Amino acid sequence: MTEPSGAPSLQPAVLAVAVTPGLSPYLPETLRGLALQRTEPDAVLVVDVSPGEDPAHERAKAIRMAAREAGLDLESVRVVRAPGAQTFGDAVREGIAQLADQASGGDRLVTARWLWLLHDDSAPEPAALRELLRGAQSAPTVALTGPKQCDWSQPQRLLELGVSVSRGGRRSLGLEEGELDQGQYDDREDVYGVGTAGALVATAVWEELGGTDPALGPFGDGLDLSRRARLAGYRVIVAPRAVVRHARASYQGIRRAARD
Repeated sequence: MTEPSGAPSLQPAVLAVAVTPGLSPYLPETLRGLALQRTEPDAVLVVDVSPGEDPAHERAKAIRMAAREAGLDLESVRVVRAPGAQTFGDAVREGIAQLADQASGGDRLVTARWLWLLHDDSAPEPAALRELLRGAQSAPTVALTGPKQCDWSQPQRLLELGVSVSRGGRRSLGLEEGELDQGQYDDREDVYGVGTAGALVATAVWEELGGTDPALGPFGDGLDLSRRARLAGYRVIVAPRAVVRHARASYQGIRRAARD
């Protein structure tokens, strides 16, 4: 088992990785959430998985423009294309590989100790990364830390605060449909699993486990990564004070075409 945290640090290097189908309707708000973080990520990698050719790099230009309008420092933003990625995990792996190819020796972006995984429609609240890091650094064996996921347009409604599995092997959230957030689950910590939207994972563990299973779709990859992390001897936890608004566009079947 690889030690995920290493020596104590007040703010270890964090690479935020956002996967998006081009400039989606949700991405500007998610980028704005990154810009407003009280504890900022060291860098932001946006992986564009929209299909088709982009010879003039128009999609990357549009995403960088959105990042600038959101208030991000463009020096810390990288945009790469991964149109062949079949899953979220594929996109993250391809994006990091391209970043490594472009980087000079010793680049902190490549050697980041933590990966902050974001979907284009998962906008973090300002304290999200700070609270995720607090949870991640609470013990040296914590490898994967998930946020409190709330509804995109009605953030008072809970979507996810850790995931469990029933005796029959079914995924279970332990929440009532449309349940309001009144802090009733804010004492949760160790959980069976977390989703990938907004999760903070130790880079060493991501590499050790090979990331998410490429055979799994977008609705089981986080649970499987969590399961394998726990089998390897790591802890998987939630940080209830780290809040991410999630539209779940793919799950709801409302994914709209991205803008070029």
